[in-house]
Amino acid sequence: MRKHKCGIVYGSTQCLYRKALLLLLIFILVMLCTIFGIAIFLNDTNGDQTNLEFGVPEFLVNTNECKIPNVIPWNSEFKPFYEKKTPYRCSDKKEMLTSIIYEGDQAFLYINKSVVHLYSWYSNNIHCCYQTVRRKTKDVADIEITYSNCRKFEDRQQLNVTEVVVKCFDELTGVEIYSNAHPVFVKNVPIKNKIIAMKLMKEKPPSVLLLGLDSISRLNFHRMLPLTKSYLDATNWIEYKGYNKVGENTFPNLMALLTGRNMSGVYENCNPYHVGLLDRCNYIWKNFSDSNYVTAYIEDAISISTFTFLKKGFLNPPTDYYFKPYMTAAEDLGKYLLDDMYFCSGPKASGERILEAAKDFISQLSDQPKFGLFWSNTFSHDNINTPARMDKILADFFKDIHKYLTNTIVLFFSDHGMRFGSIRETKTGWYEERLPFAYFWVPPEFQNKYPTEYINFIKNSDKLTTPYDIYITMQHLLELYDDKKNRSNCDSMVNCKSLFEDVGDRSCEDLKIPLHYCTCFGYKPSSTQLPLIQHAADVAVGELNKIIRDDINTSTNCAEYRLNKVTLAQTAIYKNVTYLLFQLQTMPKAIFEFTMSFNQSSFSSSSMKRIEFKREDEISRLDKYEHTSKCVTEKKLYCYCRSNVQMYMNFFSFWFEV
Repeated sequence: MRKHKCGIVYGSTQCLYRKALLLLLIFILVMLCTIFGIAIFLNDTNGDQTNLEFGVPEFLVNTNECKIPNVIPWNSEFKPFYEKKTPYRCSDKKEMLTSIIYEGDQAFLYINKSVVHLYSWYSNNIHCCYQTVRRKTKDVADIEITYSNCRKFEDRQQLNVTEVVVKCFDELTGVEIYSNAHPVFVKNVPIKNKIIAMKLMKEKPPSVLLLGLDSISRLNFHRMLPLTKSYLDATNWIEYKGYNKVGENTFPNLMALLTGRNMSGVYENCNPYHVGLLDRCNYIWKNFSDSNYVTAYIEDAISISTFTFLKKGFLNPPTDYYFKPYMTAAEDLGKYLLDDMYFCSGPKASGERILEAAKDFISQLSDQPKFGLFWSNTFSHDNINTPARMDKILADFFKDIHKYLTNTIVLFFSDHGMRFGSIRETKTGWYEERLPFAYFWVPPEFQNKYPTEYINFIKNSDKLTTPYDIYITMQHLLELYDDKKNRSNCDSMVNCKSLFEDVGDRSCEDLKIPLHYCTCFGYKPSSTQLPLIQHAADVAVGELNKIIRDDINTSTNCAEYRLNKVTLAQTAIYKNVTYLLFQLQTMPKAIFEFTMSFNQSSFSSSSMKRIEFKREDEISRLDKYEHTSKCVTEKKLYCYCRSNVQMYMNFFSFWFEV
């Protein structure tokens, strides 16, 4: 009789017996691996620190409730991502042909005739004209601008507008040899009224200047801006080492600082997706304006600016000086792409335009209390090495403005670290993305007048702090100089405390920092192959797909994901809760980061699936998804457009069809 192998003859009783025995052995082996894996996992979370390299002291923040490790900036994990960047000039001319000069309260557009020869090859005879720039009205007020006719002028022209574009031509050839845009700090009637009101006060309160650079972590500030850091340290600026972000990108972190609200509060009170509603928010600049401060706001990189990227912007100018039309006009002159960002606008770096506007603001209103937000994206948003190009310019800027800071409090800061790219797929990248840099200048005059508040301010630099704390600190500042001012607290859904008071020992939970962004737990590396990690990743992808299915736009336009692999895993135990932080790659290809938690009492040796995982708050996406999520206007972070999937399928079908 012919014998058959078990894999071929399925009806054989002996084969069935062998298969049943084999399945039983496999089941027992899986359960043993599961139990062993959990044991290893629990042991790992109580083992050595991560393989990151630490400095001295070991922790930036070292309290009972929060321990943030002091990671070395130039650690071995970062070094492969380093590329040397040198300063870049947007024009080959050493000097600009035009500038704004001020004489008292008057502003003039001035032609520098001594440098005409640098611009005109044919003759020294040129003529120039200028255009005024204004916002459009109604629904596109914060999106589009209009230009006046170009009016010819000689040598210099007095101005009564806040933004101008100037063009110059060679008389002989008629060729345009120069174009530029300028912000102008003219004083209109409301501003003059504020100045008069402040002169009646017995004591002028300090000005507040917020200087922001997008996407620069504390670690990368130390790496890429050594000249700037050296100057700040030498002149007694205060570094806040435990400054932790509270939201995914710029908008939630800036809104926390400017309004004291989290995103739920923002959407409830001033939804940015509806025209005119963004104006309703309780911005801190309104509090300063009510106290007769002159206010200003300017930001570069118009296409991704905080209040108009996928949002409707402001219906009315939010501050006394609002220079979005100026930056739009500057970009209309021509943009130059460098390191994946439009670094230049016309003949100047956009970042330099922000710094020059800040300098003019504080110098032209040197005796007037003022509040200004000056924000730059263009030399830091997309490349972790690009800030080095601006190091000397920044250091020189702070040296130049120092003489104007005798009664000015300055916050030089960022919103978060680098959010995407290969660096974010490392432990270092995870850590520094959540810890932006923050430096404060507190003038000696304030230190002497309020010594207790200043001592508290120094102590708090080694504590866990958030943008919400800065919001309430600015409220406190106004209260110190005006007894009639009452501090309005942060949103009821968040906690905050003035940095002029001892903030004490606080946890991420105390401050309502989403635990996905918390840096206090002391995560330690785990194997990505642990069954527990793999199961958590499966659960995470399931939750991701549920988010997609539950929204009509994403369910229609976005593909669902399958788990490809887990690429990084870290674990921590805090208050008897185990936290799993892991990065995973999906199909179609996207990279997400999750924080999942579970109570240790929910461990089961009989079934991994019985462990009850909880997703902590947010989900991060680490790949650049601009081009793969164009099919939706909201929830882009979760989306990989079906159309992109189909496009790739068609491509491979065409080239690899047999």
